[in-house]
Amino acid sequence: MPKENELRKVLEIAIPSTVAWIGHIGYNIADNIMAGKILGSAALATSGIATSIYFMFLTFGAGSTGILTALISERVAKKEKDGATFVFQNGLIFCATLGALISLLLFFLSDYIVDLVNRQKAIEMEIKLFLKTLSLCPFFITIFFAFERLTEGVNRTKIAMYTVFLCNI
Repeated sequence: MPKENELRKVLEIAIPSTVAWIGHIGYNIADNIMAGKILGSAALATSGIATSIYFMFLTFGAGSTGILTALISERVAKKEKDGATFVFQNGLIFCATLGALISLLLFFLSDYIVDLVNRQKAIEMEIKLFLKTLSLCPFFITIFFAFERLTEGVNRTKIAMYTVFLCNI
């Protein structure tokens, strides 16, 4: 009986968290559908190459913020409300700084990276422009990650899941 209860607790946390991550990928799929159906194959190629490079940078941000969940949940388990608040505040500063760094790196390295991965000169400028536009996003997304990690750390993963889908809409 205790094992079933633990499994249920794990699933209550894991399923919404997994669905939220699927939601993170959802807007990339929506971009590809719109680009391919509405704008054509050149736009789809531009979007595909640019978002692949973008997600490489964003994955670094997502992975780097993952420790916040463990740190916050540890403080909550010890009933250290002030400690959890402290971890979240510092985590928010960390995420904002990391997001700004990722945004800057993406902005300044995008031309170089596009030259490495793209062989289609016809869409080169569009990819670079799209990446420069996308470079504004990691700052805000890593701040969102801080709040997502907080909700996960206090076992409110459904809030993160609903927030991701609300953002996608």
